[in-house]
Amino acid sequence: MANYRKKIDETATEPKGPGRPANAENREYDIVPAELTRCLKCGSTDRTPYQGSPDVLRQPGSDVTVVTTWRRCQCRQCGQWRKDKYQQTETT
Repeated sequence: MANYRKKIDETATEPKGPGRPANAENREYDIVPAELTRCLKCGSTDRTPYQGSPDVLRQPGSDVTVVTTWRRCQCRQCGQWRKDKYQQTETT
């Protein structure tokens, strides 16, 4: 077992990056209520994790910017692929 660990350590060629700075605070996240999306084919809310990068459309207005985001996922019940659509408003 010791020989195996030694081989792994010897094959490491790249040093690790600096990582997170010492004494760095945790990032604060807003908790936003989100409604469950349903499959249009079977009505299930059970889905796979979102796949790939989301498609984002920003529509600036005079006072408010509307941000529409589409995320791809698959229904675990029937296998139907879908794009979940979320809209948010940002004040300018």
